[in-house]
Amino acid sequence: MENIWGELVKGAGAALAALLGLLGGWDVSLQALLLFMSIDYALGIVCALSGKSEKTENGAFSSKACFEGLKKKMFILCMLAVAVMLDRLTGADGICRLSVAGYYIASEGLSILETGAQMGSSPPKALVRMLEVLKHKQDDEG
Repeated sequence: MENIWGELVKGAGAALAALLGLLGGWDVSLQALLLFMSIDYALGIVCALSGKSEKTENGAFSSKACFEGLKKKMFILCMLAVAVMLDRLTGADGICRLSVAGYYIASEGLSILETGAQMGSSPPKALVRMLEVLKHKQDDEG
């Protein structure tokens, strides 16, 4: 049994290494993107469980809306992988990946703030401006 667990851990490690390779490595931009995506998803669930979600008619939790959120997060990771491959093909040295990551970090950050507002919390204006600038900058440069 111990041998099976060892092999499973090795397999999981290899799969994680391959995934990180597709996403361009474990750096601060990927860490920030995954953190923002996780916070956005978790807050969306909390908002829905509080009955304040704008994703459903009655504001309640919906497995369909939950799945739609997961599809959106998967799309973001796919776009990051596409950007990594474009960088490798063109020799762009991570420019496309950083632009895509920055755009989605800002987008997810703004979504976090919107969800917080739905639950009655007002974000600092400076944070909103910073995320909007980042999103537009990445969009314009990308």
